[in-house]
Amino acid sequence: MTEDPRQLRHLQDQIRSVARELTATGERAVLRDDGTVTRHQVPSLLDQLRGATATGSEASRTGGGRGTPLPVSPAAVDLLTEIEQDAADLHVKALVHDRLTPEDRIRALVEIVGRWTDVHAVWKALGFLRRWTTQIQALLDPPRQLHVAAACPVCEARMFQRADPDTGEQVQTPALIVDGRIGCTCLACGHRWPPANLEHLAAVLGRVSPGE
Repeated sequence: MTEDPRQLRHLQDQIRSVARELTATGERAVLRDDGTVTRHQVPSLLDQLRGATATGSEASRTGGGRGTPLPVSPAAVDLLTEIEQDAADLHVKALVHDRLTPEDRIRALVEIVGRWTDVHAVWKALGFLRRWTTQIQALLDPPRQLHVAAACPVCEARMFQRADPDTGEQVQTPALIVDGRIGCTCLACGHRWPPANLEHLAAVLGRVSPGE
């Protein structure tokens, strides 16, 4: 469908105008009794709506004590909640429609996370980035794995049976496997020696006989 550029600009101007009314401080002209006009700053519509949700102490209808603080307007609470949910949903849909690249989204994420105070949330975001880094590196530059013809010093297993990744058949393979990135792992018991400890492991084994 062919878009009319003039209609598009008109709609975008309207969006900016209505958004300012919702989010920006405005100005209101007030006609005074003496005929003069004064101008006053007024909060945005959303700030005014939040003001209508403020709580205050109301006297109990059943006694003279302090009552439970109630919203000035329950309807305002409901409307603000609805707007918050719809705005979040619309924001996500707008980002999808904007056809951002993963790089754009990651850079935006870094900016947003920099404002967070929830350590768990930051840690979770970091986990995603680290996982993607590891997955890409493993795909583009798979680490070379070497088998060690020796028994595991921990469980003493020399061989381990596992499924062949190509055929799915069960095959016997040396239990100790060396990966330059994570170190040496025993497939039988799961014990791992990080790269910094490989020399010590070799000394413990007495000799290391790697093979493909």
